[in-house]
Amino acid sequence: MLRQFQLRYYTSQLMTLAIESKDTLDYLENLVIDIFSHIPNRFAEKPNFKQFSDPFPASAFNKLYKVCPIKEMVTLNFIWSLPSMLPFYKAAPLKFLGAVVGYEGKGSLLAFLREQNLAVELCAGTVTTDNTRHNQMTSLFSISVELSELGRELPFTVASHVFSYLQMLRAAADFSLENPDASTSPSGGRTLSSLVPEYQKLCAAKFRFQEPLDPCDTVQVVAMSMQTFPSDEVYVADSLLLEPDLKLYVDIIRRLTPETAIVTLTLPEFTSQAAADTTSSTYLTEPWFDIRYAVEDIPPDQMQIWKNPPLVPEFHLPEVNRFIPTNFDLLPREEDDEVPVDLNLEPGRENARAFGQLWHQQRTKFNVPIAHVTVRLCSNIPKSAKQKAILHLWACALDQRLQTLVYSASEAGLLFSVSAVSNGLEIQVSGFNEKLFLLYQEIFDLLCAPLTNSDAGLLNDRKFSTYKDRLRQKTCNKILNPYKFNCHIRKYLTDATEHLVVDYMKALEALSLDDFVQFVPQMLSQIYLKAFVYGNLSKTEALSFFDYALSSLKPPKAAVLTSLPIPEFPVCVNRLRVMNFNKVDVNTCLSLVTPLQGTPSDDLKLEVMNELFVSCLKEPAFAYLRTSETLGYSVGLYSWLLLSTTRQCGATLTVCSQANKFDSSLVAGRMYAFWYRIIPQIIFRLKPEAFQTAVDSMIASNRLEDATMEVEMRRNRAEILSSVPIFDRRQRAISILQNLTLKDFQDFYRSTYFNNDRQPVLMLQVRSSKFFSNQYIL
Repeated sequence: MLRQFQLRYYTSQLMTLAIESKDTLDYLENLVIDIFSHIPNRFAEKPNFKQFSDPFPASAFNKLYKVCPIKEMVTLNFIWSLPSMLPFYKAAPLKFLGAVVGYEGKGSLLAFLREQNLAVELCAGTVTTDNTRHNQMTSLFSISVELSELGRELPFTVASHVFSYLQMLRAAADFSLENPDASTSPSGGRTLSSLVPEYQKLCAAKFRFQEPLDPCDTVQVVAMSMQTFPSDEVYVADSLLLEPDLKLYVDIIRRLTPETAIVTLTLPEFTSQAAADTTSSTYLTEPWFDIRYAVEDIPPDQMQIWKNPPLVPEFHLPEVNRFIPTNFDLLPREEDDEVPVDLNLEPGRENARAFGQLWHQQRTKFNVPIAHVTVRLCSNIPKSAKQKAILHLWACALDQRLQTLVYSASEAGLLFSVSAVSNGLEIQVSGFNEKLFLLYQEIFDLLCAPLTNSDAGLLNDRKFSTYKDRLRQKTCNKILNPYKFNCHIRKYLTDATEHLVVDYMKALEALSLDDFVQFVPQMLSQIYLKAFVYGNLSKTEALSFFDYALSSLKPPKAAVLTSLPIPEFPVCVNRLRVMNFNKVDVNTCLSLVTPLQGTPSDDLKLEVMNELFVSCLKEPAFAYLRTSETLGYSVGLYSWLLLSTTRQCGATLTVCSQANKFDSSLVAGRMYAFWYRIIPQIIFRLKPEAFQTAVDSMIASNRLEDATMEVEMRRNRAEILSSVPIFDRRQRAISILQNLTLKDFQDFYRSTYFNNDRQPVLMLQVRSSKFFSNQYIL
């Protein structure tokens, strides 16, 4: 059968190829001919799946599917099978309507569900590059709602609101079809037709100034697009709205009715119900991935409610987007800064200097009118697990509220995030620079608004409970992964500010709204700002970002930041075994962590040699542990540098395996064998030619220019957020490597990792609960 498949489809005229390189076109043409000219052309016809349109039988609809989740998921999904939209790619109907239904600002479905404490997230539309959902047979349009604790108890109520929103959308679509030139509806709101040119303008701006993809991603996207679009539209077909079609949009909206929807409900409690159903009389088993599910008829009276849902006056189409940019001018290229400069060190900035640092790097070399602004609000108040839980809860509440207030900014190509860090909050905004300060102001206005009893409505008892549940769910999903749990333990042992997840979860469960209200003003009373303004923004504009933050927060005094201690471990192999939280998971993760003693160094020599050490051993590690011993599905040797905390560096050998195939003790033994027996032979028998090749490769890597402005921004931001910024790190590394000898390298290894009288080692094992018999520590 496999051979027949190859003979039928493995033919050159059905294949598309993309290649990207800085070489000449003649060279690339010859290269392609040499490599691919031997692929046979069997003159087979391209498969046509149009005969399989309407792939779902009528019996699949008007049903509720109860699905058992693999992770802790609480979602309600609505799926409609539409005729294939591939022929209508120029109108981009799935993307446009996905943007309308998935809008999160005022008047949106999600904003209402959040206000009613029924949901926390919503996404709509389909991924047009997903061939399983968008193909010749059908195009699936979906609405996925992540439910709150109240929403999981009232899924049919949530569904009623979904269909009520779609009813409003149908009425707006019908009006626009009859009055295509009208910009306002009889009720005074916007019309569907008025959204089209705005969406078209947004698509054009994003496409014009998009960051270049990694070459590997570019050729993959192009090769796949060539299967669907004409060659002259490969780059634009999936990015631009080329030919708007209002009639097509209205036709699709009219199809989004309750009787044609597939409704699925995914709840963790279904797993226990399925486990109790040993005869599979209620819960069936999906044959491909063994997912348990049950099928129920939707009661006729419930279907009648969905067909005629109660009107919700809060629903309306998105408002005019005030964040759409119109000015794409670039600052003079000759005024670019090669490295960031702290503007608060200039004369006249003494007061601002006491409250923080303002790093600015004007950069237009990438020819895009884009800027990135990061502001970290540091405080020495958050220390306990309880205070860290409040920080994460605060960031979650701010982010949720901002999704409603300034969601239109994200549609206009602006990005924003509010996240909790070890000692405070980090606020990031990026995108077209013209309206970036407007978005920044909205964030800080919300940050400084009253926490309760205000129109902003940041928190009340119901929302506080919802955010706690969501944070608990996200944390649980994270630690269910053995690799992520291993990383958490590793961070706990190397970062003095980190708390164990069990302590964090206990603190989170015990939190009250009063705890939150008391903590936030206390933290904001002692603040130290670290700001980085990068891109198409002038010095004057950079100053306005820092000054607005300071004037909004009005901190009574500056926080005094202290450096973190470098953890000290016994000079031996320190073993720690913990049990995987997922009791049915057979996956395991083992890490051999070796913090390099003597770092951070003053001249970066140890850090550079540590990177060289790892680069020489990456391939041997994979060859021995994965290829030869076949111990796991993921094997790697990595170097690390804790820039934002202690600036210590080291190396970590990680193996992700499965306990039903290999005992963890066996995997650990092989890892020890590689570290203590094989590595010394490699290092001390390393030939000068091989050593020089590794050095030259690392020098070439450090000489590479940053491919995009985001790569350069991230590199410099990491330095700024450390205690000692080193912006010429790559140049200093090159200088060290150029003067490095094989003897220096071997002496480095002999005095550090090979010296068992000086070098501590941590063996961290996350073992499967199903195969765990020894004592564990947590």
